[in-house]
Amino acid sequence: MYSTDRRLAPLLLLCATLLAGGCATLGGNDAAPLPQRQGAFTIEADFFGALKGFGGNLEQSYTVAVIDFQDLTGSRIEGGASTAVATSGKLLTEFLLTSPSLQSKFQVYSRSSLKELLTERTLAENFDRNRKNRLLADTPESLMAVVSQQLQPLFDLADIRPVDLLISGAVVGYDKNLSDDGMAAGLLGYNAKQKRSVDQLYVMVQLIETKTGRIRSVGTAAAEISSTLRSGGYLGFLSQYQILELEGGLAVNDPTTLALFEALSHALVEMFNNA
Repeated sequence: MYSTDRRLAPLLLLCATLLAGGCATLGGNDAAPLPQRQGAFTIEADFFGALKGFGGNLEQSYTVAVIDFQDLTGSRIEGGASTAVATSGKLLTEFLLTSPSLQSKFQVYSRSSLKELLTERTLAENFDRNRKNRLLADTPESLMAVVSQQLQPLFDLADIRPVDLLISGAVVGYDKNLSDDGMAAGLLGYNAKQKRSVDQLYVMVQLIETKTGRIRSVGTAAAEISSTLRSGGYLGFLSQYQILELEGGLAVNDPTTLALFEALSHALVEMFNNA
């Protein structure tokens, strides 16, 4: 037992060294920390500058509505229960356009809840009408004409006006394993390997004039989504009856939602620049 412990100590030290830094020997620059998108929905300053110049007049403002944002990739995962990318493109577009730096340029209106909004307005109109009828019913007939003219509705709602511009968009493609590469090395039971694959998604947005229905401009953009795996291990005999196996690794996957947000922001800049 004593001899086994003496053999095990240097092996454990050697394997710990392999798992901590052995994968870095697979490539010079690959020894650096694995790249990954950081933060949540960070908007670059160039985005605001590009959109503020839309229309050629910094002082002019526009009313805008995002009507839809579809997933046209045809890519399904988990037995078809979900798509390869998030279906939040419409909300992300509205989030970009409602940034405080753009409030003087764009007034963004929601059209996704228009049916519910119209229902609430109908309820308000019915309430005003019933309230007026109840008040007039308690008013003497001689004063009814005067009261009817002076009675103000409790809910005085302005008309819902059409917006100047409509925005429609879609994730038009998602290519899996656009590149897939790796390398590995092993010697006397020790092994280290690295594997990297890259997917790519494509976004397209359209700017539509409400008055004419004309597609005023189109913007496109793409973003890569990389996945990297590094691992190392040891497999060998401690004695005739004992086998030691150690392994460890690290996997880093780019978040697809942030990749969608990045591609969408670039597509919007191109769309407004082309208009």
